Amino acid sequence: GLIAMLLASKAPDLVSGLILVNPASPLPPRARISPGMIMRLVIPALPVVGPASFRTWMRAVPPEQQVADTLQFVAKYPERLPKEYVEVAVELARQRMDRIDWAPNTFAEAAQSIGRTLTNRSSFKAMVRHIMAPTLLVHGDSDQVVPPLAADYLSEIRTDWTYHVFSDTGHVPMIECPDEFLALVDSWMTANAIAA
Repeated sequence: GLIAMLLASKAPDLVSGLILVNPASPLPPRARISPGMIMRLVIPALPVVGPASFRTWMRAVPPEQQVADTLQFVAKYPERLPKEYVEVAVELARQRMDRIDWAPNTFAEAAQSIGRTLTNRSSFKAMVRHIMAPTLLVHGDSDQVVPPLAADYLSEIRTDWTYHVFSDTGHVPMIECPDEFLALVDSWMTANAIAA
């Protein structure tokens, strides 16, 4: 989502419509970061500690448990996710084990880049205000990765965007409630005359 927003603001001619699903966004002023978010997202972004802790976790935790832990964090009801999705996620975790020498550093670098972008609230707001494409902002009300307050804050910056919150949904509404998600996207694209 953040990369799509950056592209839409810098190269508006390339983006005819934007669908943001639980995008990284700053929290409103004076909002507090939860301890769970610090453990999951802030510590892994630390230059030396982050890659080392991620590497240790990858070596110590079997792929099946890595996926279970991650789904517990990103989905409101991980037990409801399609079995096929979980199987694919486990296979991807196994493949990541083969890349253990570079995956932790890449994850930390991405987290640091996101952190730098989000901590400069005025720059972020200016970037968001430069987006010209019609935009659908979607969020889950139980997202532990990007708190719903962040989406509320983003929707206050851009009151012209269509904003939809899925109830009883975490960070991955396209997987948690795919039929409702696709219906919303299809309806929004039709209303905005955006071709797939």
